[in-house]
Amino acid sequence: MSFEENKKLGYVLSYRSKLEWQWYKFPTTAHLFDYCIHRANYKDNYYGNVLVKKGSFLTSLNNLHNETGLTVQEVRTSLKRLASTNDLTYETTNKGTVITVVNYSVYQSQSENVTSTLTNQQQTNNKRITNQQQLINKENKVNKVNKVNNVVVSDDTPTTTTIFDDDFVRFWKAYQKKGSKKDTYEVWKEHEFDEEEIDLVIFAAKEYSKENASDRTSMMYSRTFLENEIYLDYQDKFKKYKVYLKEQEELDEIRKKLKMKDGYEW
Repeated sequence: MSFEENKKLGYVLSYRSKLEWQWYKFPTTAHLFDYCIHRANYKDNYYGNVLVKKGSFLTSLNNLHNETGLTVQEVRTSLKRLASTNDLTYETTNKGTVITVVNYSVYQSQSENVTSTLTNQQQTNNKRITNQQQLINKENKVNKVNKVNNVVVSDDTPTTTTIFDDDFVRFWKAYQKKGSKKDTYEVWKEHEFDEEEIDLVIFAAKEYSKENASDRTSMMYSRTFLENEIYLDYQDKFKKYKVYLKEQEELDEIRKKLKMKDGYEW
């Protein structure tokens, strides 16, 4: 595309501070947010009789899938993440899904307006960080528990017992920043993982824990890991791992055959 054609389409501002953004290292989420910034209306616009304001646009999950190359599940997960950190909001209507980029003017402002807008955004971010820290502190309170196999009795609810299934226990052992076991298990049950997904989640828990082994403070707690579906970012790596395991199995079979001759090991 030529420079003149680009001028006609317009532009958005991009800041180096994006490198420090918490979703920057999550490719699917960063990609979707970048798309939303470029796709949002730069002025109020009507679609039929529906007014879609500046900073928003009307779309659907299927359109987002087609136009970004992400799977529908990746789109859903990324939208949830971005909404959880107030980077955008989305609302389903009978005309489609309206996505709104929060602080859209930051990406459109002229230089004289940028400073004040960014200052307001920083205040919002600081408030959000404070709220997140309060949640972490609350989650970090450790209940005294009596463990009998996988049964936990909490001091907060002495008459209630929680029995954890074996697959969750595998995940719990793999993940290295625990938080509340009971709360994490509630999120686990809500997802209703199938067998393939369980293997992915446990694999991702191990890999994510390894990546943050030198600094556990930067890790999400176990419940947040599941709520934000961080495990989906490890799908490609998991596929390669399964291929590797399959190759190892085939190699083992070949070795066994090489060790046998006429039905006897030699």
